[in-house]
Amino acid sequence: MRHLIRDAIILCGTSLLRNAEVHLGRQLTGIQDLTDYVKAVSFKVASAELNLIEGLNIEPSQRVILVHTETPQGKLAAEAIRAAYHQRFTPKEHEVLLVSANGLGSDDPEIFVKAVRNLAMSLKEQISTSRNEGHEVYIGAVGGFKPMAMVAAIVAAETSTNLYYIRQDFADPVEIDLSTGPLSQP
Repeated sequence: MRHLIRDAIILCGTSLLRNAEVHLGRQLTGIQDLTDYVKAVSFKVASAELNLIEGLNIEPSQRVILVHTETPQGKLAAEAIRAAYHQRFTPKEHEVLLVSANGLGSDDPEIFVKAVRNLAMSLKEQISTSRNEGHEVYIGAVGGFKPMAMVAAIVAAETSTNLYYIRQDFADPVEIDLSTGPLSQP
């Protein structure tokens, strides 16, 4: 029996960097320092992204795709989350890909708007690729700029993809089903 492969596309923000700074009273700038912090606290406390990964019980047959901004902080957070994940699980069993959402850190409104559109196209392409490979796919809209979550919700609705969210005070991730009827109905 072949085990179903699930791909988790997770929007990655910088909560890991902020949480580490708040808990330790100093800014961490190295991947090893950040993974040591994660190991010392827990996935749940360390960041929204790791909290979601733990809450969804990601298995060895799953692939994690972290979508981050091209800002130095966005890239560092994504790299540290991947490293913390691989510190906890065997890297060969758990593929973690980093995808940069270029332009979302721009101060130029035209570049920013183009980047939002590109993010939507990129998410749709990743969903299509995953499905063409026979993988089930879902989106975790937990981090990044607000427009990233907005785009993720729209893409999830358009592609009938499961959308998950978690806050640090939630016991478990919540699925936000946008595929059943008008959004104006509860």
